[in-house]
Amino acid sequence: MPCGPTGRASDGPDSRQTLYGRPDDARVMPTRLDEMTSADVARMKRKPVVLLPVGAVEQHGPHLPLGADTIQPLHVLERVAAKTGAIVAPPIPYGVVATSRPFPGSLSVSFDALRAYVRDVLSELVRNGFRRVVVVSGHAEGVHLAALRTAAKEVVDRGGADVTVECVGSGRSIADALWWTRPGGTMILLGVAALPRGVDWTPIWLNELRVLGSYIYGVESYEGRRVRTMDLVLEWIERGRLDPSPLVTHRFPLNDYAAALTTAMGKAESQAFKVALRP
Repeated sequence: MPCGPTGRASDGPDSRQTLYGRPDDARVMPTRLDEMTSADVARMKRKPVVLLPVGAVEQHGPHLPLGADTIQPLHVLERVAAKTGAIVAPPIPYGVVATSRPFPGSLSVSFDALRAYVRDVLSELVRNGFRRVVVVSGHAEGVHLAALRTAAKEVVDRGGADVTVECVGSGRSIADALWWTRPGGTMILLGVAALPRGVDWTPIWLNELRVLGSYIYGVESYEGRRVRTMDLVLEWIERGRLDPSPLVTHRFPLNDYAAALTTAMGKAESQAFKVALRP
């Protein structure tokens, strides 16, 4: 028979006390993963963003502690989590320290050790359903950052998508889609209406990706005339030659706009493709 914290018999696992009360109590969810219970994680309908702080132990002169590279990002990320609903994972306090290693108190791990450790932590977060992980390093040494990038890439390569369809068209979304596609995979780029900025195109040649799609809306030759692609599509819809209605999976009355926005923003749960409002 299970016992509670006082050693007395309890009614079962749900009757046990935790730091935050009983598991089934309504309470404020902790923002730190290591302060949650297993039941907290299991109840998450949609896994939030996980913030993984990585630091180092090294000298910072006579005025700062050796753990400043861990203390500072952890403090910032806890405030970010409180405002955004993200979760802060337990920090990784060690890193690759080369330039200040000769100073007393500085501790360093090897490139391969840090890469492997961070890779395994990221893999375990993914296994638990956390698909959006932000690695934030308080230590900016080049080799250290290279180990973190390599670890993240290994996790992405291991579980990347065969086909990624990018329909947003922003520089950030295109860059994400490129890195989320497995080596040898295909990215389909649709509806880019402007020159994307800030895109790291490296994954195309590094991972030998196949990129298909269209860039900007062109001008077509149709029935002896030159017409813009978008105008032609609208014309076909008006004539009934093109029916976009199968793309609309959810429809809401205009006064139910809040539910429509919730559905559109939670496509993982709603399985919505396009959400429409009707008068």
